[in-house]
Amino acid sequence: APIVSGLMENSPALEAGLKVGDVIRKIDNENISQYSDISRVIALNPNSPLEFEITRNNNNIKIIITPELVVTKDVFGNEVKIGRLGIYSSELSYR
Repeated sequence: APIVSGLMENSPALEAGLKVGDVIRKIDNENISQYSDISRVIALNPNSPLEFEITRNNNNIKIIITPELVVTKDVFGNEVKIGRLGIYSSELSYR
């Protein structure tokens, strides 16, 4: 399962209490095995509260995080609205 490596300032993840080192196990009861799973769920749910099941220091915790709405452009230059959490992994960053 993915481990949070960093948090953006003023991000929904930081404000909700997510911490570096947290292991993200589930989002809204959907199993999360890699960072692309997080990215997909978050992008599709801007402004929608999501329940995260995380493991922190061997304790299982549930946190509600609402991804912020971000307007960006797709590869064709069209505006798209996606959700953003504001976490980083050691491999990739999600903004």
